[in-house]
Amino acid sequence: MQYQQHDELIRFIETYCQEEVARLCQEYPEDSRSFWVDWMDLFRAEPDVAEDFLKAPEIEEYLIEALNAYDKGVEVEFEEITVRMYNVRQRMLPADVRSEHVGSYHAVRGVLGQVTESYEVPEEIAYECVRCGSVTVEQQVQDQRREPDECIGCERKGPFTEAPNKSTFINESKLLLETPPDEVGSVDGGTMQAFARGDLIDYGGEYGLAEHVGEEVVVHGIIQREARSPTGKKSLIYDEYLEAKAIEFTGSDANVNVEEHEDVFTELADRGDAIDIFAESLAPELYATPEWEAALELGVAYLFAAPRIDIDQGPTYRGDIHALLISDYGMGKSTFLGGVESFSPKCMNRSAAGLSSDVGLTAAAVQDEFGEGGWTIKPGILVRGNGGHVILDEIDKGPDELSAMNDGLEGDQILSVNKGGKDMKLKSRVGLLAAGNPKGSRFDPHAPVAEEIGIDQSLLSRFDGIITMRDNADEEIDANVAEHIGKGYQEASEAAHGEREEFETLSRVVDPEVGRAWVKHAREHINPSVPDSLLPELKEWYATEARQLNEEMDDESASVDPPVPVTARVVEDVLRFSAAFARCELSEKIEQRHADRAKTLAKTLIGQTFRDGVADATHGKASQHGKAKTIENIIRNTGPIDMDTLDDRTEMERSWIENHVEKLKHKGSVYEPETGELEWV
Repeated sequence: MQYQQHDELIRFIETYCQEEVARLCQEYPEDSRSFWVDWMDLFRAEPDVAEDFLKAPEIEEYLIEALNAYDKGVEVEFEEITVRMYNVRQRMLPADVRSEHVGSYHAVRGVLGQVTESYEVPEEIAYECVRCGSVTVEQQVQDQRREPDECIGCERKGPFTEAPNKSTFINESKLLLETPPDEVGSVDGGTMQAFARGDLIDYGGEYGLAEHVGEEVVVHGIIQREARSPTGKKSLIYDEYLEAKAIEFTGSDANVNVEEHEDVFTELADRGDAIDIFAESLAPELYATPEWEAALELGVAYLFAAPRIDIDQGPTYRGDIHALLISDYGMGKSTFLGGVESFSPKCMNRSAAGLSSDVGLTAAAVQDEFGEGGWTIKPGILVRGNGGHVILDEIDKGPDELSAMNDGLEGDQILSVNKGGKDMKLKSRVGLLAAGNPKGSRFDPHAPVAEEIGIDQSLLSRFDGIITMRDNADEEIDANVAEHIGKGYQEASEAAHGEREEFETLSRVVDPEVGRAWVKHAREHINPSVPDSLLPELKEWYATEARQLNEEMDDESASVDPPVPVTARVVEDVLRFSAAFARCELSEKIEQRHADRAKTLAKTLIGQTFRDGVADATHGKASQHGKAKTIENIIRNTGPIDMDTLDDRTEMERSWIENHVEKLKHKGSVYEPETGELEWV
């Protein structure tokens, strides 16, 4: 196949690849022998060449010729170079690969499930003739040893011995591509092996590809085939593999279309009750009991999180929020977890039951069949979820050594993998939402809460918020729960049979697709600042309110001991919650209302429920529920009433009152005439 576009390819390099050529001139040959080319750029410049490359990737030699002919401004000749073509738009999954794809160039999307340690493979093997001593060099191909047919000296058929010192070798690693989590269920799950060579092994960071195990990637390369050899003998069954040429690190949130929903979520974020409507949309199937109100509010903070702060030669503050929900059976835990997952742009939802304490939860270097006896890096759920959210259900049924997660949840959020005395660092920057049941499946009202949770104290201290949800009988709440479930079931049934188009009980102000785009945009672009005015109030709150809860608990019975005593960690919790609430409103500054809400939430989550700031030893109705009922009763029985009078009557935080009143307005329970006074509808 001959090309006449030599000058056109030179112009393409001049137009699109100047920076890449300049980099290569500086790094060749010691640091890099790779020429990275964006396929879409090539398609824009020379569409025929771009399409031909996919069908016959060996035409990369024409690009290399053009690269050497291009005036680089320095005297350098690229003799051993690999074209790494990336950004091919047509992408497939491992299960989509078929025999007709063999020999052509494709992009395969998947999760980088495993990476072996690098090993040497021969590119050329030198064979020395035993009879005459002549050396014959044979080019090698993947997994197929080639030997000389005859000696180049005496022209006999050997015998030969290998001459390793006269052969050429290259480093190689084997990769395992797995079907991404968002595609499991919609397609047949599948895996595919890939082989990376040369400096591609070191691509992507200090530890190269091994640093990215668990991440979603797109591997570009030539699809090849080889015969299976389960017993050392070739069989008639062949498998495809990918001869990797280029790799892109993507992520499951790559398919979240922010621009499509930006106008909608920007308008919603500007509402005074943005945090409330987001919380209510997470799981409309649940009746918002006081406990669920707190859990849903925590769910909003968990999704948006705070910006990570990591400065040179300074401290690191994690932004990810960790939450723990321990609940009696049958209270809707799974519904809540599923709702939170549906609003996350990138989330892994797993059960802790059956996970091992090393590979399943964190990461490890193991010797297994995939590595053919060599070392393979296997990522656990915290590594796979890097950059997003991890939901871990049935934590009470998980491995005994749950504390193995400690380092991956705090500070730098880095997990160390030791291989042959060498440490490898893998990122685990995720927000963890863990859930489970108390010992014995139900809370013992006479046992301390800490004992009922059954999780190591060191791990408990990593959680920013712990919710304990007890199934206590309450006639009013139980009646409302039953009514809500019944109406929800009715609406779903009618919708399933085409008798209903809009929901009431199951309605969502925020659609999950909009919510995912909202969260993704806020986490990537909104970094709220902390005003000076908030710091004195935070200091006062911690010293006079939060820390005093420890003493209040000491005065109560043992059954209300908090799982984790109040420490200075709660200050960072409040700052993270505040930033998360600001992000939900797309605010570049933490406002007073965000901080007030964060302090109220933090206080509610310190292992107890509170009524108007006083510890409730009976685990009865939470302050959120009690305060809401107080406001509603005053407006209903007193109105019309202005906001200042309502503030005086309740003696609650003004921002909390305003948020709840806005919520009642949007529900249609309260309206505010031109007089500015509130009236019950």
